[in-house]
Amino acid sequence: RSLENSTKDIASAPFKIKKILETDDNGLFSFRNLPAGTYTVTIRPAPNDQGYLETRKSIVVPTAPVTLALEQGIRLEGNIFMENTGLGMSNVTLKLARRDDPLSELYLRTNHEGHFSGFVPPGDWNYFASTINKERKNAVENQEGIFTLPDNCNAYQFNISFKGRDYLKIVARDAENLSPIP
Repeated sequence: RSLENSTKDIASAPFKIKKILETDDNGLFSFRNLPAGTYTVTIRPAPNDQGYLETRKSIVVPTAPVTLALEQGIRLEGNIFMENTGLGMSNVTLKLARRDDPLSELYLRTNHEGHFSGFVPPGDWNYFASTINKERKNAVENQEGIFTLPDNCNAYQFNISFKGRDYLKIVARDAENLSPIP
């Protein structure tokens, strides 16, 4: 479709071909009749206990057969708890963002005991833990920090403690009898 009054040349604008394939029993797959160009292939392995992660690779077509190796992550696990009580916090969302690529995000969630677990690539990470505090009328509570996953380990554990906070409570009172005004 033409773009009337467009000042931008769209002759080389990128487009997206989305095709989902499954590998055969030997892990092989192929795309046939792809136009020449550069493509990003994304491999999403089924949930697994080996730590295989979503892997992306840029490929220039035409090309000879390409071998794609799945990235393998490090098991990251730990607990999120309230510092003042030591109790685990359930349903906390833990967002992980690579420090060198903040748009690369992973999400984990704590279970009913405050435990989280998942596979994460090695590297430097920012973490953002957030939860809803029902005692404060559904206010969002946050805790954030950084950590490094070394690439020479099989598992890494760290805990996150939410600090107890003192909040200012304002009560409006009647000037004559000092009773609270609802």
